[in-house]
Amino acid sequence: MSEPQPATGQPDDPYAVSFELILAAGTAKSKAMEAVELAREGHLDAARQALARADDDFRQAHDIQFALLQREAGQDHVDVDIVLVHANDHLTMALMAKENAEMLIELYSRIHELEARVSPSAAPAATSTAPVDQTSTTDTNTNTKEN
Repeated sequence: MSEPQPATGQPDDPYAVSFELILAAGTAKSKAMEAVELAREGHLDAARQALARADDDFRQAHDIQFALLQREAGQDHVDVDIVLVHANDHLTMALMAKENAEMLIELYSRIHELEARVSPSAAPAATSTAPVDQTSTTDTNTNTKEN
């Protein structure tokens, strides 16, 4: 049976705390990646809304991590195991995904604006086609570098 949760809302079981952190961070990262995909397809307002929805999950993950830090600072030692380290890795990667999503949304916004200027008849939905294979371009660029 699981142990009762303390008044803070955080479970006493260290694994449960770690998995709550993994869940919150993973959900936040998924929403950030969804925002990037929406922006790529030209749905910029929806992309910004998806990124804003991720903030609730980031806040939850932050609260879990902050509660652990407060416990440790209050002389209530927190055992650090591989699951907690893994959970913090998830949070770090989710935060990086959010920062990248913010930049990519801005870049896609500029791309769509420039595409509209170049070809006013092209709708933003036209960008929802599969991305162009960049392999040949990259291979050509790396093969032509001067030493």
